[in-house]
Amino acid sequence: LPLNAIHPLQMIQNAAARLVFNLPKFSHTTPLLRSLHWRPVAARIRFKTLMLAYEAKNGPAPSYLKALVTPRTAPRSLRSTSTARLVPPSLREKVARPLCSGAETETDRSVWFTSGSRGMTTTNKGNKALKVKREPGENGTSLTDDELVSMSVRELNQHLRGLSKEEIVQLKQRRRTLKNRGYAASCRVKRVTQKEELERQKAELQQEVEKLASENASMKVELDALRSKYEALQNFARTVARAPAVPIGNAPVPVSARGSLASVIGPLVPGKVGATSVITIVKSKTDARS
Repeated sequence: LPLNAIHPLQMIQNAAARLVFNLPKFSHTTPLLRSLHWRPVAARIRFKTLMLAYEAKNGPAPSYLKALVTPRTAPRSLRSTSTARLVPPSLREKVARPLCSGAETETDRSVWFTSGSRGMTTTNKGNKALKVKREPGENGTSLTDDELVSMSVRELNQHLRGLSKEEIVQLKQRRRTLKNRGYAASCRVKRVTQKEELERQKAELQQEVEKLASENASMKVELDALRSKYEALQNFARTVARAPAVPIGNAPVPVSARGSLASVIGPLVPGKVGATSVITIVKSKTDARS
């Protein structure tokens, strides 16, 4: 049937599924149809056509249906003889054309329309278990690990169409296992990378600490040298400040001169002699000698 004839029927089926679950008008119907085990209209038509053609060829079908189906025979042994193809009907036979044309088209894509098929089952559950071969554009069951892991959820759902429940469970379990392994591997790589980064940072910090320690040691040596120079200057200043006045010839230095010198120099404090005091003392001695 053309799509313009199948689409209204599919809309009716979708509305019936929403009515069963009491859902709004624009709710998604694919999970509803799966939970109800309702096949889409196009798939149901294809399945029914294949089932009628198979029964007309091999199973218990009415005689008027068997008369409409003619198996194709090849004059010599070919690879196509293993497939149960049908003879296309004449264009003048309007009654036989719908069934045989549809069956001939669908048998090219069927799995169980072969010479080695097991046949139809008698129960309804067995009839539902009959699978129709996937469309040419759909994926097969053989997938590499990288392809299975890199697939998105939508691509995985498209790939699972037409597979049995056991195959779906196995494929999902395989994908879950691969994802867990990939996550564990990525965690190990991340831990190793973090460890290497921490070791590199530790080495850099150790170098900085050693550099600062060497700078601190050099600064300590310089500080000790400056402290020794400062102490030497303090000792020299104390020595100069406490030295007695040298008389000129045999004449002693008068007390008034000593008082004036003391008033100029000021009180002597050990360790706190200024540079001006030293200069004043030296200048006073020079004037006295002259």
